[in-house]
Amino acid sequence: MPPTALAQRRACIDISKIMDLADQGIFWVLDEVDMMHGWAIICGGEDTPYHGAPFCFEVRLPDNYPFEPPVFTYLTNDTVTRFNPNLYRDGKVCLSLLNTWHGEKWAAIQTVGAILQIIQADVLCANPLTREPTYPPAELEGHHAVYNRMIFHATLETAILGQLVPGLPWMEPAHDAVLEFVKKARPALIAKARALTNYDGKKEKNTFFNMSVTYRFGQLADRLATL
Repeated sequence: MPPTALAQRRACIDISKIMDLADQGIFWVLDEVDMMHGWAIICGGEDTPYHGAPFCFEVRLPDNYPFEPPVFTYLTNDTVTRFNPNLYRDGKVCLSLLNTWHGEKWAAIQTVGAILQIIQADVLCANPLTREPTYPPAELEGHHAVYNRMIFHATLETAILGQLVPGLPWMEPAHDAVLEFVKKARPALIAKARALTNYDGKKEKNTFFNMSVTYRFGQLADRLATL
């Protein structure tokens, strides 16, 4: 079934508004063949382990949009790291407003742009382990620093250095704009990575998500400096 005329009009309006969010580190890549399909790139905010890094999502608007929510697939994966409790290794985005978790549900008044801003502010946050609903907060105490360090390392390696390369169809059209946004954060990221080089060669684990990493902050800082 083709998208309704209302769905197409609403999609045009909502996507045009996303184009105004580039200064906030939110970008939209159009599918030139299918207007109901595209890619969103969300750069993490300051004071988070995601700072400056592009996190990418494939977005499909349903044929009866906005009466059903868009379908998001998370793309910034290395198959090992669970970058956030809301972002699964298999691409699932777990968010009540997308009707993929319990809580406040999608309503027609919502927009794709609003969802992107929520992901940037509330999901890609300073202490992402607080987004994990399976365990009580007391059980998570003492694990935040290690998880944040692991996520920061993976953010440098995968989200920045692994994505700002030729060949990614969702990144190519926005590459230069995203790179400029990353470069603004680069001095702070390099300084933070260099401050963590005492962990280089050490291995840490996160049992909640069955993750482990052997740190190479110095190497990542050097690579970031030449980006």
